[in-house]
Amino acid sequence: MALTKKGGEKKGCSAINEVVTQEYTINIHKRIHGVGFKKRALQALKKFRKFAMKEMGTPDVHIDTRLNKAVWAKGIRNVPYRIRVRLSRKQNEDEDLPNKLYTLPVSVATRSVPSFGVISDEHGIDPTGTCHGDSDLQLDRISAYYKEVTGGKYVPHAILVDLEPGTVDSVHSGPFGQIFRPDNFVFGQSEAGSNCAKGHCTEGAKLVNLVLDVMLKEAESCDCLQGFQMTHSLGGGTGSGMGTLLISKI
Repeated sequence: MALTKKGGEKKGCSAINEVVTQEYTINIHKRIHGVGFKKRALQALKKFRKFAMKEMGTPDVHIDTRLNKAVWAKGIRNVPYRIRVRLSRKQNEDEDLPNKLYTLPVSVATRSVPSFGVISDEHGIDPTGTCHGDSDLQLDRISAYYKEVTGGKYVPHAILVDLEPGTVDSVHSGPFGQIFRPDNFVFGQSEAGSNCAKGHCTEGAKLVNLVLDVMLKEAESCDCLQGFQMTHSLGGGTGSGMGTLLISKI
């Protein structure tokens, strides 16, 4: 587990006499529909306890997870849950330590490719496109993935492509489906049937120019375009076939 310092002295935290406190965030990505999340959360906390005992220099460490109640009550699916942990222990007489805020990433079996649910959560953006971030860092580089529109909403710089409408429809009806621009959903009416040649030479070739038109429109709305980030599967017909075709066109 790699410990990364998130900030210096924790401001706005009332000091408790003779108590040293630190806060950590354990990032745990839920499996689809939350399968196994509780088990993985307990495993992560058990692993974290060992780290906390070493970090705080004593086995007498209190771990408080009550900060998570409001988040867990929402029950949002298919997004990473963050367990906020507050540690406390008695302060030694020779110590003069400021309270510090850290982030502790814990790798617990995750989906291989982060979705926009993950990215939105990192920037403090909810499924409606409203920003609820409590850190300046969350808005500092937000233009890399989002653009601000009327009403203070944020819309992703993203285009979703598939050769058949089923997958795109499932994304559109999902928790973060309403955050995308409807014009940025591009799909055909016939799948490639896991055939790379169909995705690259026939079905994909029919759709690729439309995708490029949408990409051009999206690129023109960027203040300083620096590149494209493309996520596609390495197998199947759409991912490998049309994916490589689109890369060659770009």
